Amino acid sequence: MTTLSAVVATRDRPALVADCLATLISQREPPPGFEIVVIDDGSTTDIAAAVADVVDGAPVPTRVVRQAPSGLAVARNHGADVASGELLAYIDDDALVDPGWAAALTRCHERLGYDGYAGRITLDLPAPAPRWLTVPHRRYLAELDLGTDDRELDASEPGPFGANCAVPRAVFDRVGGFRADLGRTGTSLLSNEETDFFHRVRTDGGRIAYCGRATVVHRVAPERLTVAWFRRRVRAQGTSDMLMALEHGAPPSRRRELARALRAGPILAKGIASGAGATGARLWLEYCGGRLAARSR
Repeated sequence: MTTLSAVVATRDRPALVADCLATLISQREPPPGFEIVVIDDGSTTDIAAAVADVVDGAPVPTRVVRQAPSGLAVARNHGADVASGELLAYIDDDALVDPGWAAALTRCHERLGYDGYAGRITLDLPAPAPRWLTVPHRRYLAELDLGTDDRELDASEPGPFGANCAVPRAVFDRVGGFRADLGRTGTSLLSNEETDFFHRVRTDGGRIAYCGRATVVHRVAPERLTVAWFRRRVRAQGTSDMLMALEHGAPPSRRRELARALRAGPILAKGIASGAGATGARLWLEYCGGRLAARSR
């Protein structure tokens, strides 16, 4: 049976990571050799103590490895370096893992033998969703809910997302890990390290599956339901998308970028008609601004 390592990167969120680990050590039918690796990205709080309070005496081997503050992508790569499993599974520290997650993920891999996996991610919102929080915007919160059936994930579909994804170690080593210039570092909201990674998996001929029963609940902090946070988030996404396009040698023309920005008009009209207002159009222009800023570097 495939051995599985759950890798959790964290920084200064001891209560969240403790809750996450409590769900990981409570897995039903965990595969042989199941382990947890926590990468502490230079926390100023005592992450090791918070972890010990939860996992001491638990049947799942758990290690905490500290690194200098280097960002999310570097932490995920570090986790791969120290993990021993044949399948590397990444979980965000603010996620709660379903009791059947580990078994569902390993069974999906053993049945399909693919090169990457996207787990199902549902959202735990701290308040009712505002009207402007449409399905595309919910993806900025890492929602990925395509049902409970396992199937191949088409390149045109969203995911995998770093809150719940997995890759065989051999594939990870072959494509070279996550790009450090795209992941979160400090207060930066740059992203796409997992998007770029799985793009390289596909470019290398790999196939990616959606594992609908390998489920986590992503806990959304209250500030992430504000327009102010979303403006920062979508602008950073625009920058990340353009950096990825530049890296792969396929940046759209400036004319296409202008046409992209002009889509704000129909988005505004749709928002007014639905009662959601102008927020969607403003967020779209922030996204376009992030793309232009990255192109002008």
